[in-house]
Amino acid sequence: CALWLAFHMLIANAGPEGPRGVAAKAHGEVAAGILKFVEHFFGCDVCRYHFLKYNPKDRMAALAGAGPASTHKNVSMWLWETHNVVNLRQLETDRGVAPGLGPGKNPQALVG
Repeated sequence: CALWLAFHMLIANAGPEGPRGVAAKAHGEVAAGILKFVEHFFGCDVCRYHFLKYNPKDRMAALAGAGPASTHKNVSMWLWETHNVVNLRQLETDRGVAPGLGPGKNPQALVG
């Protein structure tokens, strides 16, 4: 969907780290901005609930900080994992299987 495309573009265009990780905080700030957008503006209550449940505040605080979790690679991997969890949940919902109980991988197994 276009929203995921926008999220991926925001992360991709946050810029690479400089020699001292100068741009590293920008990646975390983009991740924090995505979370705030979903929390305050996303129209689907169920989707918002699951997104926020998968991305608790402590996980997001680590990504938003200036530490090692906020590198371009880590923030990109966070979005990739989050998108995959959403895709698995949607696939199970489309098949009429209770999310996490179907024959595929349990999205909750990715939390951690």
